[in-house]
Amino acid sequence: MSAAQTTLDTAVNFTVKDVTGTTHRLNEYLDQGKMVVLDFFTTTCGPCVTYAPEINASFEHFGCNTSDVVFLGINWGADNAGVIDFSNSYGVHYPGISGTEGNGNHVVSDYNVLSYPTVILIQPNGAVVNQYMWPPSTQFIDSVLVANGASVSVCNTSVQTPVYVGSGIAAINTVYPNPATSEINFTTSLPADARAELRNMLGVTV
Repeated sequence: MSAAQTTLDTAVNFTVKDVTGTTHRLNEYLDQGKMVVLDFFTTTCGPCVTYAPEINASFEHFGCNTSDVVFLGINWGADNAGVIDFSNSYGVHYPGISGTEGNGNHVVSDYNVLSYPTVILIQPNGAVVNQYMWPPSTQFIDSVLVANGASVSVCNTSVQTPVYVGSGIAAINTVYPNPATSEINFTTSLPADARAELRNMLGVTV
């Protein structure tokens, strides 16, 4: 078995802020009975790039943080802009916490992370039940979560229609294809000089 890449067997509580400004408190998730997957990463390591979409697939298989598992990406060293660029480039949709602006550096230090990526699983009782999921492939992460009692859950990332804005009028009439992958088409009742933005699950304009 590979050597553990965090030396902890009991989780240390933390409060962090992701790149969209949302605050995450570990103990709040644990108190809600949720398991927490922490993906410790840097924006420059090759394996982090390789496995980012694999970890994201597991995030989607277990409900996109709406079910009994919460995924958080904890960065070392980068600012919010760097984490946003990484997430957009490599298909990461779970919350990303930057090292310098989101408190990620402190969490990495508290967890004594020894290499990147390090993906760990914390049970609701605070036990770090898997100190190093390697390789952090979709298949392996999924198997670890199921073995620890997590439930596979639908992740609804589809675009919903109609979309309502400001005054409450229907701005978007039709959206296709739905769900969308690489491109999206829509018809709108907005005036010709209106601007539309498409944002990912991090709230970042894509």
